[in-house]
Amino acid sequence: MGAISRGDMTDARALATVRLDERGRIVSLDAAAEKLLGGAESDLQGKTLEEVTAARLTSDLSEELLFVQTLIDAIPSPVFYKDAAGIYLGCNRAFEGYIGLKRAELVGKSVFDISPRELAERYFAADAKLLACGPGVVQKYEAAVRYADGTHHDVIFFKATFANRRGALAGLIGTMLDITDRKVAEGLLAEAMADSERILKSVLPETIADRLKRSPGVIADSFAEATVLFADIVGFTSLASRMSAPELVGVLNKVFSAFDAIAAECGAEKIKTIGDAYMVVAGVPETREDHAQVVADVAIAMRDSIASISAQAGVSLQLRLGMHTGPVVAGVIGTHKFLYDLWGDTVNTASRMESHGIVGEIQVTESVVAKLGAQYCFIDRGVMAIKGKGDMRTFMLQGRRAVV
Repeated sequence: MGAISRGDMTDARALATVRLDERGRIVSLDAAAEKLLGGAESDLQGKTLEEVTAARLTSDLSEELLFVQTLIDAIPSPVFYKDAAGIYLGCNRAFEGYIGLKRAELVGKSVFDISPRELAERYFAADAKLLACGPGVVQKYEAAVRYADGTHHDVIFFKATFANRRGALAGLIGTMLDITDRKVAEGLLAEAMADSERILKSVLPETIADRLKRSPGVIADSFAEATVLFADIVGFTSLASRMSAPELVGVLNKVFSAFDAIAAECGAEKIKTIGDAYMVVAGVPETREDHAQVVADVAIAMRDSIASISAQAGVSLQLRLGMHTGPVVAGVIGTHKFLYDLWGDTVNTASRMESHGIVGEIQVTESVVAKLGAQYCFIDRGVMAIKGKGDMRTFMLQGRRAVV
């Protein structure tokens, strides 16, 4: 006969009584012992205490597993768990939908039993690497998977190893976060950002666009020396009066697109178009020593190609061009429709060189001649009255001097 304490009573002196035979089997027990051992006397008679305790632990464990299974079935993402050998122990309903198998069909199988060989080897290798780290380790990685319904998804796998009651490695549990929609949204966002980037850099110089992205606000810089060019289509106003709006815009688009290509090839920066006038600068927004040479080459290329350009546009066009070198202020104006622009006397003087020039010629100032030097040929036009500037000595830029 033996006695064991009633662990469910607050009075420590209360006892539960069990009578055992010589082989340690239960003969009888009182009500307190029935409650403690979780069974009626008739059901427990003939069993050892070890057998009763083991049965109770098994029952408790089954209840725990039922609770866990109910919990993971409520999770909308696929969840699975395996033993330390990679054999499936169970999963939730969402995983059944992913894998195309019922839980009863999955339990006891490995990934090699349910997936193509190549895919199974990748999964098995990832699991083996995680299991080798012991219990309590978490693994996360992205993968492209194919659901049982044939659809393809991008997912993030989250896996963690777990221990048994003795603290030894027992297996791993994993879940999948479907990020397909997020990936699509990220792709669309990246495309939109790339489009915005292209548009911004087509409106502003690249370095200025980058500065605005890093630090939005006013941009204003002073440059000690730059060269500005104005090119004007002579007689375009009267020509436009005889053209329809689509024809007019079409001609300007062809001409200015050709000018854009020339400026880009020479390394100059297009600032803007003003009606039928085209403004170019070099030495801004990035300083460079050869700014005068760059703009001179642009002007020469424009002058020499206007005949072929106008032929492509289907009209006969002529240019008048003017250049000046000097200090400028450059910056971005506006908060919605950005414009990178130039200010200062250098800009006004370049404009005057164009407006007081000769059709088909490139009129330049003394500062341009001094900067270009002997590499270029000029014709001295002499001193002439320039509106708003007074008397100025000007020159006609002919082209680069031939190398002997």
